[in-house]
Amino acid sequence: VWGIADPARLAERTPTFAITMAGTSPADTAAALGRTGIFTWDGDFYARGLIERLGLDEAGGVLRLGLVHYSTAGEVDRTLEALAAIAARVPVGSSPVSG
Repeated sequence: VWGIADPARLAERTPTFAITMAGTSPADTAAALGRTGIFTWDGDFYARGLIERLGLDEAGGVLRLGLVHYSTAGEVDRTLEALAAIAARVPVGSSPVSG
């Protein structure tokens, strides 16, 4: 997670998270999540200088997740489970999305 990750400072965060995962590009991660009905974005989001300074430009930037007040706990859990599956190199989207 790029940005504030200290649990004591979570009130200072916005509901948008920028993440990277070892072994997969932001574009591939976004595509895998999209296959499960979890919609995210990837790239530099017009913050090219920041992405370059962080050394993430060659890797395709970051994956951007938006979790806001109308995101349910179930949606957050499903997103975290899908990210864990991607990190574990388990095929994502091979089973139907459950309600």
